[in-house]
Amino acid sequence: MAISIKAGSLDEPAFINFSNLKACSGANIINIGNCAFYTCSSLETVEFPVVKDFGAFAFLECTALESVSFPLAQSIDFAAFSHCTALVSVEFPMAQSIGGAAFSSTGSEALTIYMGDTAPSLGSGLFNGVSSKSVTVKIPEGAAGYGTIPFNNADTTAENWGNAFRGMGWDGTNYLGEPVKENIILTIEEY
Repeated sequence: MAISIKAGSLDEPAFINFSNLKACSGANIINIGNCAFYTCSSLETVEFPVVKDFGAFAFLECTALESVSFPLAQSIDFAAFSHCTALVSVEFPMAQSIGGAAFSSTGSEALTIYMGDTAPSLGSGLFNGVSSKSVTVKIPEGAAGYGTIPFNNADTTAENWGNAFRGMGWDGTNYLGEPVKENIILTIEEY
């Protein structure tokens, strides 16, 4: 089943437990509410080109979702992609903040995340529940705030954006001091 939505917001829980939903799109959707696609286990494709904000658990347990692109998304809330075990590619070029546990329990599949010119703030524990994972963050040439490239994965105590991404968290000014997941192998690459 595929659904196309004309305009507005997807309020919580818009499609909770729609296990047959394979695709959803909305050219004018600007907000995706909390738990909007909770347990849509067959969801493979989403297309929301102007969405700016994701609520908590927006795509929780969308286990067939492999790739998402949200070119205007600015705020990704708590555990937005938690338990999306097939997720391998994410694009957030306008992200200003990514909430804690955003990619928790996403399994061991390698993940590539495209980000923008300025490093977003990060909630703590982005990869809680993940035993090991290779993550590549791709940033535009000359991007600011991401730190030294390449990042040294062996140092889990340094307060830098890479360790904040691996679990420490960063509110845009201060590091949050949470434990760094040393088995999240992070590579930051310019494109």
